[in-house]
Amino acid sequence: MNEIEQVPDQEAEIQEFEDEDELFYTEIDEIQNHGIGAADISKLKSAGICTVRAIHMTTRKNLCKIKGLSEAKVDKLKETATKLQSASFMTATEFSLIRSKVMYISTGSKSLDALMGGGIPTMSITEAFGEFRTGKTQIAHTLSVVAQLPPVMGGTNGKAAFIDTEGTFRPERIKSIAARFGIDHEAALENIIFARAYTSEHQMELIIELAARFAEERGVYRLLVIDSIIALFRTDYAGRGELAERQQKLNIMLSRLIKISEEFNVAVYITNQIQADPGSNMMFVSDPRKPIGGHVLAHASTVRLYLRKGRGDERVAKVYDSPDMPEAEAPIPMKRKRRRSNEHSVKEGEKAINIQVVVRCRARIEREIAANSPVIVKTAARELQVRLNPLDILPHKTYTFDRVFGPEVNQKKVFDNVVVPILNEVRAGYNCTLFAYGQTSTGKTFTMEGNLNTNNDIISSDAGVIPRALHNIYETLEEESADFSVKVSYIELYNEELKDLLSSDDTDPRKLKILDDNNKKGVLHGHEEVLIQNAEHGIRVLKQGSIKRHMAQTNYNKNSSRSHSVFCITVHIKETMPDGEDLLKVGKLYLVDLAGSENISRTGAENIRAKEAGTINKSLLTLGRCINSLNEHAIHIPYRESKLTRLLQDSLGGRTKTCIIATISPAKQSYEETLSTLDYAHRAKNIQNKPVVNQRVTKKALIKEYICEIERLKADLTAAREKNGVYISKEEFDRLVDENSDLNNKINQFIAVDNHNRNAFREFSESLLSVTSQFESKLDELKSMHIVFGESMVNKTNEFMENHAMDIAECLKYINDRLDQFDQQRDNMEHLLKTEEKASSSLYEELIKFRQETTKNLIQKEQELRTKSTTMLENLKHELSVQFDNIRSFREKIDEDVKYMVKSTQTHIDSQNRTIINNKDHTKEAIEDEVNVKNN
Repeated sequence: MNEIEQVPDQEAEIQEFEDEDELFYTEIDEIQNHGIGAADISKLKSAGICTVRAIHMTTRKNLCKIKGLSEAKVDKLKETATKLQSASFMTATEFSLIRSKVMYISTGSKSLDALMGGGIPTMSITEAFGEFRTGKTQIAHTLSVVAQLPPVMGGTNGKAAFIDTEGTFRPERIKSIAARFGIDHEAALENIIFARAYTSEHQMELIIELAARFAEERGVYRLLVIDSIIALFRTDYAGRGELAERQQKLNIMLSRLIKISEEFNVAVYITNQIQADPGSNMMFVSDPRKPIGGHVLAHASTVRLYLRKGRGDERVAKVYDSPDMPEAEAPIPMKRKRRRSNEHSVKEGEKAINIQVVVRCRARIEREIAANSPVIVKTAARELQVRLNPLDILPHKTYTFDRVFGPEVNQKKVFDNVVVPILNEVRAGYNCTLFAYGQTSTGKTFTMEGNLNTNNDIISSDAGVIPRALHNIYETLEEESADFSVKVSYIELYNEELKDLLSSDDTDPRKLKILDDNNKKGVLHGHEEVLIQNAEHGIRVLKQGSIKRHMAQTNYNKNSSRSHSVFCITVHIKETMPDGEDLLKVGKLYLVDLAGSENISRTGAENIRAKEAGTINKSLLTLGRCINSLNEHAIHIPYRESKLTRLLQDSLGGRTKTCIIATISPAKQSYEETLSTLDYAHRAKNIQNKPVVNQRVTKKALIKEYICEIERLKADLTAAREKNGVYISKEEFDRLVDENSDLNNKINQFIAVDNHNRNAFREFSESLLSVTSQFESKLDELKSMHIVFGESMVNKTNEFMENHAMDIAECLKYINDRLDQFDQQRDNMEHLLKTEEKASSSLYEELIKFRQETTKNLIQKEQELRTKSTTMLENLKHELSVQFDNIRSFREKIDEDVKYMVKSTQTHIDSQNRTIINNKDHTKEAIEDEVNVKNN
């Protein structure tokens, strides 16, 4: 794929984003169509008001403070905003529709996510407070990465903005967290914008700038982190004298953050510091610490989390305040624990290697071309880029894998680059697994099987991995003149039931079971293995099994696989040792074709097809959970939650060499599924296996094992023939009896433990009852003491009243006198207030009258001035016109005088010239006459 296809209609490309955010805001530029000038819109944007909803959220007073906006313009802005987007009442159903757009960003901790109801919500402010080193900043870093993940992984497919006020942001932590979630660290850093704030005013300016960016890049940002919200305010406003001003400024900032979160559907995560309450020790408060910011910050935060230190490296999170979650606590492990389950001891010679992951992207199919869905994937040798909008210059997501194959790559090239090295490992005695993973209709079955037809023992150019692998095994081993044999088996997992596709029963394939071996690994028992003579025989066996496999038609694929399948090739190669003893080297290749994940609403699956799709998605979800757990080095890996993961247990984190081929679609309509597949594949890169060569078996030991198996089967067959019904041999019966006795012993042990627990519980109940009875007796004693004490206090009170009756009467008289004085003073004050009120009302009326007269005079003066100015302008215009006429006539007269003077001067010059010529001629004649006279 060299170029990304162009989109015929760009508006159609961004329509889905407009539909997603249409409930939240309308761009401020829309008001230009209702008579608001572009200059005024620019002024609003400079003040951080970038949406129509923001106009509703800003008071008239603050709008008037913007330079260039008068009260009349503000009134017009409010009126226009109301026309475009109502800010009045709505039904709870309508508000529920808006709340349905709320997204949750995972914190990276399952216990904290469960406590928070799924994670940090958008459209609200989440505050985390606690002392230093309790994980506030680490959660902020984790959220910045997780927000970029797809929703199925706890993210929002969005970018993050990070405002750092304490100098705690570290790109190194972003890289390590990105590696944990399988994200390319460069892409993760590229999707986070960062700013360091140095003052509280600078912090507010950055928030205003972010509002403009959020409005410009619609639906791109989903997280805003401020670490911490209060630090700069404590520096800029010191002492109690500036406390009121600090709280006012803080309240303005928090109000702006609330508006941003609701306008742009953004999750706002802020951190806060704590302080000790000096008076708490006198009230016996267990925890004297409380968050800073007072009631201003308490009422602004939607959810408040209290983080404190627990035992060791554990932290404890508590829901301190929330409108929809109960007060509860949850532990948060801060250090990564080592995985104990599925962990092998590393013996000498064993080496941990990463799973190989390759990606194959097919070309667009007819359905995608007909839907005009553009290409959003660009492939390179080891890199893959996914653009949300094909017209974007920068890539939206970038992934790196071991190999990446584009649509131009054929089946042979995939086989030569990926499968041939695996077959070399199989011949060396390793167990290897190759499985295809991806969305439905992305080419998994085509990659694994392809075209199975042959022509004169020559496979088709579209033949997949399985037929090519069979041909390669036979061709290579025959060239080496090796003594070998090949067996194949073919099973499918349909609706969580394992079936043997090579069983002799053509109507109902034999159902299989998975049993545990000594290492608690799932081992398949009872399936049939077919000894094949050559590659053609193996392909015929594959065709026979494929006929029994469950296939069906959906909207996405005419022949959609409705089950997972595993085609196993077992190769036995004989080796002769120097001492002449024959050894058998065994290698296995598991070729797994996974059914594709489905979106039922798109594929149109109903009834049985819908049930099949649900089972497929459930098993693939469990596979994804296993990959995540292995990537996080979790203690428990949920292999047993699905038969698929039990089959692949040794291939994921075990002793098998594994390769994953992730297949994707290049079309935009499969954008979410493509990202999900790539994210899972990227995580799988970090899983490490410890491949071990299978133990070589001597020929004698193998023959002995086969003879024992044959004898056992003969005994079962003889026992079944001798009597009616189902019978087994005595040896098999004894073996089952021994197993039954072992189970009975375990049951007896469990019963003994249960009886012990019951006795302990009974003793605990009896002790609890005794303690309760003692407590009740003590309570009765306290009640009796309380009654005696109350009676004595009543007697003493009566005695005191009798002894001091006179004093009490005098006190009551004094109090009554003082009350009378207070009533008189109150009456005086009320009279004075009424007098002042009358004076104020009369003064107010005079002011109104003066204002009306002044306004009338001003209007009259304005009219007089306009009349005078109009008259003066007319007179000035007339005078200027007269002057222009005089100047024009004077200019004409000057032109005539100049012409006359020029003409008279020219006449005079001509007469002078004629005179000079005449004089010259006369002089010449005189001279000639004189010369003639002298000559004569």
